[in-house]
Amino acid sequence: MLQRVLNDGDSVLLGRAAECDIVVNHDSVSRQHARLHYSAEQGCVVQDLGSKNGIRIDGKRSDTATLRNSDWFALGDVFCQLRLMDDGSAQALGQQATLKRHSSSAWTRRLDQDSDAELLLKTTLAGIVELADCRRGFLLAAGGGGQLEVRVCTALEPEALSGRAFLGSRSAISRAMHDRRAVFLSDRPECAWLRDQVSVIARGIRALVALPLIHDGLLLGVAYADSDEEAKHFTELDAELLGAFADRAATALAAADLEAALSRMESWLSLDEGVAPGATRQPLSWSTLDPPRSQ
Repeated sequence: MLQRVLNDGDSVLLGRAAECDIVVNHDSVSRQHARLHYSAEQGCVVQDLGSKNGIRIDGKRSDTATLRNSDWFALGDVFCQLRLMDDGSAQALGQQATLKRHSSSAWTRRLDQDSDAELLLKTTLAGIVELADCRRGFLLAAGGGGQLEVRVCTALEPEALSGRAFLGSRSAISRAMHDRRAVFLSDRPECAWLRDQVSVIARGIRALVALPLIHDGLLLGVAYADSDEEAKHFTELDAELLGAFADRAATALAAADLEAALSRMESWLSLDEGVAPGATRQPLSWSTLDPPRSQ
């Protein structure tokens, strides 16, 4: 979810092109799709710039419209909402962003201080779960045979990933592995391919993230975290910070000679206090956790 605060007199360009003030990367959005102008006197005005799919207000196509508080408008198939904020709310939003950046910097410093592969795996998952503000998660890393294995968990055990109950998270991880890009879900309607998956519905998953760990083009692993918090939304800043942290973690793991270190580890690790690692002596391969498929 993109969030942008408009101050009095601001005018921003929305579109798919990199030079736009707000980049909306979707096929239904033109390179320079629309312009938003905000002034204290006139309010917020959205203007179509001759885009292919136009803008719609309350389902009706419009060239120019003045938006009211909480109004929704669509750029092609992408929905946006205007929310008026008082000075206090805007200041709180800025403070929250500052805290997130400080937290990201602190976790990055911890990565730089760890040289042991086991500590790096723990720090990577703990940092991603906290930065994503999620409740549970796990980390897959490539073992000696090249397969991804469950190496670190928090608030669950590897065996809990098997069966149909976790099919939704498997879909997100498969997409992250295939596309080599982060997968975010903050609201089920945002991702049509994911919203009807079993775990997203049955487990009440409101937000999830799957982050590939890539170094020099090689997939070293995938970190996953999710939350059942209804109000949880991933923002543009969240994506930026989590992506940068995953990149730094991949670099650190590669420098730690990950494959050799993992081959010496006999069990999966847990971040949870009082839970001994090694419910299974051999880390479970991600491929072995496939749910049974009907013929």
